[in-house]
Amino acid sequence: MRTLADDGVMTAAMAYERQPITDYFRRVNEHEIAGMMVVEHDSRRYFFRLTKAEAGAGA
Repeated sequence: MRTLADDGVMTAAMAYERQPITDYFRRVNEHEIAGMMVVEHDSRRYFFRLTKAEAGAGA
């Protein structure tokens, strides 16, 4: 994890050591994080949302 600029906005990012992928994260609210996956040499962007699991919630 490190801080990188995305569209001029500093944001948390996870760059993978063995993959040409960087995931950028931005907080939506206290329970959700929006993410964008960027693959080197690929103009497409992949978006996802992470939701905080409630304590004791099982699958």
